[in-house]
Amino acid sequence: MKSAKDPLTPVDVSKKDIVSNRRELRRDLHVFVRYIEDQQVKRAHRNNALSKADSKRLAKLMTDPGAEEEINQKGYSIWVNLIDRMALKLGFVAYDTEGSYAGYSSREPSYPENYIEFREKKYRSFLKLSLKDQEQLLLDSMVNTYSYDNNEFFEWAKLGRLDPFDTRGCATAIVPTLDFAGIRR
Repeated sequence: MKSAKDPLTPVDVSKKDIVSNRRELRRDLHVFVRYIEDQQVKRAHRNNALSKADSKRLAKLMTDPGAEEEINQKGYSIWVNLIDRMALKLGFVAYDTEGSYAGYSSREPSYPENYIEFREKKYRSFLKLSLKDQEQLLLDSMVNTYSYDNNEFFEWAKLGRLDPFDTRGCATAIVPTLDFAGIRR
């Protein structure tokens, strides 16, 4: 064992990956909720997504440096959608997620007059929690989300660095048996 007088061994870090995540989940969650509280936001009739205009406004307010460009290229932002789903999962906002079928010929549900509703009571109770409890609630809501077809193995993750795998054949193999919450923790 080295004594306190021994010098530390220098380590060359020039060839190491330096991971820097400029996105701030907590901050952007509050930005999203405040935006919904101040605006009347209607979701798309066909696919229940945020409108491109609202997505762009939110992207300008949020910390993902590539969100606005992603919206220009793809029509949506993975980061803005993540924050949107997180706010819904935590109960800070509410909107129709099931939709209704327009008639016999419709294959996909429609979402007419689907405005995002701000849930003040749930949001205020979250703010009354200690920062540690808030952080734990955020962590639990991300870690405990399980779906074998919608997880970090098969989707691009904004909070991770892994490339996604192909989903063909996975539902009948090992993936449904994985404990994602345990693995994530």
